[in-house]
Amino acid sequence: MTSETPVLENPFPGLRPFREDEEYLFFGRESQVDRMIDKLAATHFLAVVGTSGTGKSSLVNCGLKPALHRGLMSSAGTSWRMVQFRPGGNPIRSMAQAFADAGFFVEQIMPEGLSARAIAETTLRMSSLGLVDIFDFAHLEPGTNLLLVVDQFEELFRYGKAARGPSSTDAMGGDATTFVNLLLEPLSHPSYPIYIVLTMRSDFLGECSQFDRLPEVMNDSQYLVPRLTRDERRAAIAEPIAVAGGDLSAVLLTRLVNDVGETPDQLSILQHAVNRTWAHWQDEGSQGVLAVEDYEAVGTMARALDEHADEAFNDLKTPRQKKLCEKVFKALTDRGTDARGIRRPMQFQVLCEVVGAAPDELAPVLEVFRVTSRSFLMPPSGEPLEKDTVIDISHEILMRVWERLRRWSDEEAQSAITYRRLAETADLYETGREGLLRDPGLKTALTWQWSEQPTAAWAALYRPGFESALSFLEASKEALDKERTEIAFQRKWRGLTPFLGIFAFLIFLLVSPWISELLAPLVRPRVEKTLVMLHMWTPSQRVNPWLAAKAQKNANAMASQAPAANAAPAANPPPLAPDIASIAKVYIHEDLPSRVTNALDFGVAAILCVLLYGFIWWGGRKAYRSLAFAGIARQVSAMPRAPDEMRAPRVHRVAAAKASGEAAQAPNIVDAVCASFGRRLSAGIVDFFVFLFVGAVAGFIAIIADVAFSFRSQANTGVYLFLIVWLILDCLYQLLTGISEFRGTLGDLAAGIAVTDRKGRRIHFKRVALRYGISALPLIFFYIIMILFGTKSEYNTLVGGSFIICVLISVLGFLIQPFTPGKRSLTDLLAGTLVLRRPKKELVPVDFREK
Repeated sequence: MTSETPVLENPFPGLRPFREDEEYLFFGRESQVDRMIDKLAATHFLAVVGTSGTGKSSLVNCGLKPALHRGLMSSAGTSWRMVQFRPGGNPIRSMAQAFADAGFFVEQIMPEGLSARAIAETTLRMSSLGLVDIFDFAHLEPGTNLLLVVDQFEELFRYGKAARGPSSTDAMGGDATTFVNLLLEPLSHPSYPIYIVLTMRSDFLGECSQFDRLPEVMNDSQYLVPRLTRDERRAAIAEPIAVAGGDLSAVLLTRLVNDVGETPDQLSILQHAVNRTWAHWQDEGSQGVLAVEDYEAVGTMARALDEHADEAFNDLKTPRQKKLCEKVFKALTDRGTDARGIRRPMQFQVLCEVVGAAPDELAPVLEVFRVTSRSFLMPPSGEPLEKDTVIDISHEILMRVWERLRRWSDEEAQSAITYRRLAETADLYETGREGLLRDPGLKTALTWQWSEQPTAAWAALYRPGFESALSFLEASKEALDKERTEIAFQRKWRGLTPFLGIFAFLIFLLVSPWISELLAPLVRPRVEKTLVMLHMWTPSQRVNPWLAAKAQKNANAMASQAPAANAAPAANPPPLAPDIASIAKVYIHEDLPSRVTNALDFGVAAILCVLLYGFIWWGGRKAYRSLAFAGIARQVSAMPRAPDEMRAPRVHRVAAAKASGEAAQAPNIVDAVCASFGRRLSAGIVDFFVFLFVGAVAGFIAIIADVAFSFRSQANTGVYLFLIVWLILDCLYQLLTGISEFRGTLGDLAAGIAVTDRKGRRIHFKRVALRYGISALPLIFFYIIMILFGTKSEYNTLVGGSFIICVLISVLGFLIQPFTPGKRSLTDLLAGTLVLRRPKKELVPVDFREK
């Protein structure tokens, strides 16, 4: 179309549209330009309509504009001022900025403090003749025509819907209606040489009926971009290569024409495929002609774009850059407000706020997709990124062909739905028409918040009310966490309750003898007096029939057990005649009062122990709540925030973190490395000294009890009390440190080890109690032997042998660690636990989360 044929490195622009200065590379549409000019000349309005990927923008840039400059519209001449823009979210402001950038007000004297854009916007908003006023204000040379190109006119409908909300049934907003009136009003003044050109996707054609007069104008001026014929497709492929000085094999040309087929939106994919084929041919040395081998090497039209985009994504160096890339394309691709999908251009500063990144951090990510060999994002490489630079996807076909972007778009649409639902529920909650969130809705919202990390700028793209939505979500989580914390506390406390009962029972066994000795002098006289009052025995020796029968039975038993010496028993011995009154008196004053007194002592002891158990339960519950409730609350609050994969066993998560190179970003993760024998031995030594200290405390308690309750008459009772208290204190030490936030005894902390279950998860109270019970079995066995046989000299061998056996079992159970799977001791094997090494330089408690 021009005689100048400069040699280019690559004659195909790829996904972006052809620019006006690339007209010499644009082929195959020559016959269509004449019809477009005829329609524009007749009505001063032209709507270029077609499906996505048919080349509407390229046809206007490299077909219509150059033809006007060459004077193909004879009635208008060759003097043209052209302004092109996209409406975006604020169409009037976008039009004003385009006029300001085109220099319409450079020669005018600007009022102080006002920019060219502000003057243009004010002029446009004053009346529907805003375009006519700007034309007059610009003082263009006589015979100069104005061409206003509104590219991607469908953005007017999509952004208008987003501004009103997805559930709105109102007509188009005020700005959109004003904007359309500005475009249509010059048609009523044909004396002004103002020409309007729109490019729009055909699937939005029905939306034009929302405006007055626009459907009628569209019917008169619409130009539906036709499909290229087979010869035109050949020209669109072969001619640019010839202009650039290359050569194309006939086989490859036929293959490309056939691969395009009859689908019009394949043209952009064709442009990208031949762009990649040319680049591959150059990389191979530019020898010979472009052949089928070069075309297949880049994946053909079926895979070239997807592979090329993935190649750009994989060029990003860090996980942070890849995450920013995902957020960028989600922000620039909108399927949340329109299921058909559409581009969402955004200023660079706004994009930084949406993705939550600094400009210096985001610019390298964008540059990977802006380079000349890719051109996936606009503006192209080389143009500086200023605050107001508009970032956009070069072509919508990328949204449909790049599989990764399609998946991101679906996720973004779902994320927008989740946010809108959350914001709407928050508004209802504030008016009292809805309650706080509960599972599974709360879990979904928390997972969304954790995975997407939304910002206020991102939320503004879909719906206002971001801060209130997050406050509502946090209030819902706190309410549910409070309930779950209370449930978890009650569950843990119920696990401790049986041990309190055992403790109270042991106290009952110890206290019963003391209470009996204390109450006997006080209770026994009153029991005898009561029996006399019940006439079971009286001073007048009146015999109670029941007592007489009892005395007779006892006398007969005594006589049968003690026969006279050297005398044969009589066949029928005469009945004895014991002193019934004496026997009754002995029974009443000795036997029966003792039994009643013992029963009363037992009952009083039981009542006191029940009261003690109640006091221990009440006080222990309050103490346990004050000590452990905060830790339980922290554990519960962390559970629903992360999705399932983040609540996996820590051992598995470390392996995954190491595999992805992110282990350094995951603090407090316990390595799946079993603790060495030396570490365990160090921990055992420290805990042994703690055990001795506990024994000293138990001895002190036993001494105080001995002084208070006079155990000197029962020497063994003090020893038994000492052993039992020692065992109880050691048990409490092991259990309380095992379920604390640090998940280990003082020896474990000093040696840098931690006890988990076989999957690396934290162990609960029951497993801690089981582990201690197994480890303490030899000690308990020795205590029992001591209590039963310790005071009898004839059993000294038994006591000594049991001590040696208990020591051997404990030592051997500890020494088998190097020879067992996971380096586990006998206690760990039976209890199902692991002893792992803690992370180095760990300054906070380890968080052993269960799956």
